[in-house]
Amino acid sequence: MPPNNNAQLEQRLQESEQRFRLIADTAPVLIWMSGTDKLFTYFNKPWLDFTGRSIEEELGIGWTESVHPDDLQRCLVTYTQSFDQREGFRMEYRLRRGDGEYRWLLDIGVPRFNQDRSFAGYIGIAVDVHDRKLAAEKLNEYEKAVEGVDAMITVIDRQYRYVIANQKHLSMRGKTKEQVLGHHAREVMHSGFDDVKEKLDDCFRGNIIRFETKVEFPDVGERDMSVSFLPVNGPNGIDRIACIGHDITERKQAEEALRKSEESLRLAIEAGRMYAYEWDVSTNLLVRSPEYVNILGPTEPQIVIAPLEQVLQRIHPDDGSSVVRVLAECSPEKPTIDLTYRVLVPGKGPIWLKSTGRAFFDGEGRMLRLIGMVADVTDQKLSEEALSDVTRKLAEAQEKAHQELRQFTPRLIAAQEDEKRKLSRELHDDIAPRLTLLRSELDVLERVLSPDETAGRSAIRKLEDKLDQLVVDVHNMSHHLHSWHLEHLGLSGVLEPLCRQLAAQYGIAINLTTEPLPALPDPIPICFYRVAQEALSNAGKHSKSTKIDAGLFFDGRLLRMRIRDYGVGFDPSIRGNGLGLVTMQERLRMIDGVLRFNPVQEGTEVEAEVTLDCVDRAEKRETSGTARVSPNKNDAVLPNADEEPPVPADVILANASSRVKDAAF
Repeated sequence: MPPNNNAQLEQRLQESEQRFRLIADTAPVLIWMSGTDKLFTYFNKPWLDFTGRSIEEELGIGWTESVHPDDLQRCLVTYTQSFDQREGFRMEYRLRRGDGEYRWLLDIGVPRFNQDRSFAGYIGIAVDVHDRKLAAEKLNEYEKAVEGVDAMITVIDRQYRYVIANQKHLSMRGKTKEQVLGHHAREVMHSGFDDVKEKLDDCFRGNIIRFETKVEFPDVGERDMSVSFLPVNGPNGIDRIACIGHDITERKQAEEALRKSEESLRLAIEAGRMYAYEWDVSTNLLVRSPEYVNILGPTEPQIVIAPLEQVLQRIHPDDGSSVVRVLAECSPEKPTIDLTYRVLVPGKGPIWLKSTGRAFFDGEGRMLRLIGMVADVTDQKLSEEALSDVTRKLAEAQEKAHQELRQFTPRLIAAQEDEKRKLSRELHDDIAPRLTLLRSELDVLERVLSPDETAGRSAIRKLEDKLDQLVVDVHNMSHHLHSWHLEHLGLSGVLEPLCRQLAAQYGIAINLTTEPLPALPDPIPICFYRVAQEALSNAGKHSKSTKIDAGLFFDGRLLRMRIRDYGVGFDPSIRGNGLGLVTMQERLRMIDGVLRFNPVQEGTEVEAEVTLDCVDRAEKRETSGTARVSPNKNDAVLPNADEEPPVPADVILANASSRVKDAAF
């Protein structure tokens, strides 16, 4: 060949090499090349940007320094075996990013050959799949959420046994959890297992499997199902498969385009499909590599070079203006582009493409050409839309449940109060008098015994002591269920015996402060009484405090109750889902009141308040003052010492017992 031809050939090779490097450096993936000696000879700019290392540090076997130690041996074995057999390979491993974080990559390598078919080494691309890995690890967190999803969701382990099966799957199969969980898939699917076993095995090899099939169900008959098998990684690789089945019988035609898109996407991922492009601004022609057909489909005739306007016509109408705007905003100061848009494909639904590239300008800042790569990101977009849809449905279902609970709670609380009132009345008017009468009869029996019958008298006295305690317990139980004093003594009057009772029960000092109150309309008194009962009981049980401050205040319009302990404290955002707290909140909501937890340095402060409109303060009928209630009942200091306090029910019962005994003789 003449020397000048050799020079031209060498120049062409240099230009081709330069063009390849420009394209590779703008690709949205990591690209590498190796020679016939298995040593790596090239890494593109995204690879170097990812690792934060120089090309000199990566060449040869230097790239292995960034591979996670736990993945390195497996990675080298896969690469070496494929290299020796001249076969393509796919493998996942963790690579250290420049900031020190290890990220999971999907690496696809294929052998390359010279024009004379002689082996020239390998070329590969690596895609960051770290987010997919993390999503798989969160599978267990969604076990409860899938119960409300209108899809059949199961998880199968390596032995083809079910470890998760949601309610939709159980109802469609007509089985219980006991009949599915832990059982082999053949026991549940019967002959259908043979039809999907190969797909399950393929999924265990790391592939995402999606297909449509017909399934016979016991109650609803044959249904068209869209099924997805998703590999789930465990500590030792893929050890489970998440199976998602949607009933598409009613919407088969509407989802046909989506099914084709998902199948095309699966093939694209397996082959690592993408294509390169170059736009010459002076001619307005867009040159695409032939691989674009694998994504956009064939044309008649197949167009590799086309005017830019012809290409833009296939962009979705809603995205065309944004693509044009990005191209127009490209400048020497901002030469790179990164945009995502939809493209209309004949016979299919729109697909999502991610285009990255770099523009080149002349000395006056005019764009000369744009070189870049295009990749199909439809799967990512569909996953985001599906996740958004599931999240929205879960939020709607949760809100609906909350609304139903809010509607049901007032009726439930009212029914509870009515039932407590009935039980309290039964204890107060029936059980307690009967016990008192029985106590009197024992006293009569003791008196008729002769003085010599000491054993009988001793036994009767023990029974009398037990009956006395039982009478007190019945009284306390009746008072706990419903305070009949509330109707006569008012809210302030019933808080004092409540504090006295709880102080004795929990061995804690309770300081009660009250202000003059108006006549409170129903159901405000019982609501505040129950809130105080719950808050004081919680403080006595859990706070480990030695004292509690309780106060009831009224400023002419706002009724406020504050209960403060000095114990271990309480975080309602962490432990705020208890039934007691929910009941307090719902009681106050029924009267348009508010329950809040005030920030304090020590312990917990609960505050309940409600606004009273149009209340005449002249109607005040309750007393005010301060009481210190100690663990010992005898230490209680009552307000207004000159006034006689209400007589407790147990004293009334004891007096009644005495009168009965006197009447008997």
